[in-house]
Amino acid sequence: MRLGGDSSARAVSSACIVGLLIAACAAESAREATTGSSAYVTNRGAGTLHQFAADEAGSLVPLDPPTVPVGGETPFGMTVSPNGLFAYVANGDANTVSQFAIAAEGHLAPLNPATIPAEENPIEIALSPDGRFAYVANETSGSLSQFSVDTGGGLMALDPPTVPSGSRPAGVAVSNDGSAVYATSEDDAGSVWQYTIAADGTLVPMAPASLAAGSLTLGIAIHPAGLALYVTNRGSDSVSQFSIGSHGALTPMQPPEVAAGAFAAGISVAPSGHHVYVANLSANTVSQYSVASDGALSPMNPAAVSTRGEASRELAISRSGTHLYVTNRDSADVSQFVIGSDGTLRLGVSATVAAGEGPRGIALRTPQLR
Repeated sequence: MRLGGDSSARAVSSACIVGLLIAACAAESAREATTGSSAYVTNRGAGTLHQFAADEAGSLVPLDPPTVPVGGETPFGMTVSPNGLFAYVANGDANTVSQFAIAAEGHLAPLNPATIPAEENPIEIALSPDGRFAYVANETSGSLSQFSVDTGGGLMALDPPTVPSGSRPAGVAVSNDGSAVYATSEDDAGSVWQYTIAADGTLVPMAPASLAAGSLTLGIAIHPAGLALYVTNRGSDSVSQFSIGSHGALTPMQPPEVAAGAFAAGISVAPSGHHVYVANLSANTVSQYSVASDGALSPMNPAAVSTRGEASRELAISRSGTHLYVTNRDSADVSQFVIGSDGTLRLGVSATVAAGEGPRGIALRTPQLR
């Protein structure tokens, strides 16, 4: 009997140890999903990039030095490469794109050359999921610049270097499977342009080349499962929602639009695909939505939360899906939210962190987990 009891005790002890190890590994993975992460913010008025590390609570802490020059004027949108090794910034008035290497601890260092030419007034940039191609929205010239990316992160213009993209292209995104590119057109009518990506990375307009959206279409985001595309309409204070077909072609959902806040601008989808968030510049709020199985949006309760900033412009979500950050242009700071298990937002212990003059674009980088 004693031997049997000892055996049972050992079995229970082994099970407890396994359970503790699983819990410890899960906690470590969650910690690593935040610790070691970096955030970068373009300071449009200062011509610099703010660089931050994220602590274990998800709060942003400036690196040393806190800023680096972009080598161009009026930096707007930016992105980080899928492998986390490079960062790129669209410099509006300079008509260039800055390119940086990212060190292990998150510091930025300019590549050689530090900038490359784009067309007139580049304001947003997106990379393909494999990091091989980059596309830049040139607002004033009404085009998209297209580049290949070499192994060292350098951008090289494709042939042709640009494709037409309607009036005032304002946002650009690449499909999750790397087969299509979409761009918003910030004109009075508002539209979304759609392209197929050829084998060499060049863009080929689909038929139709564009679809109607709301007024003054601006931000753009794609559902992580590739089932829907969303664009913000700052003129009609709304979000247009489209289904993505098997070949990347867009079809308006029903209803085609859902309400947002005043001057709907930046938009992002949670990594889970269950929630969507929109920064409303004139309202200084973030609208929050639930996502149905077909990708359709429904406002959450509450429909929006305050950023405690002024002129809330762009937002980004951590890869873990637990934190959301919003740039506030006029208050020169970044709002920091915790995302609850139900998708609702609440401001973190430190509601905001200081940035530079006129913060605009934001991008996050998380190293690969061990």
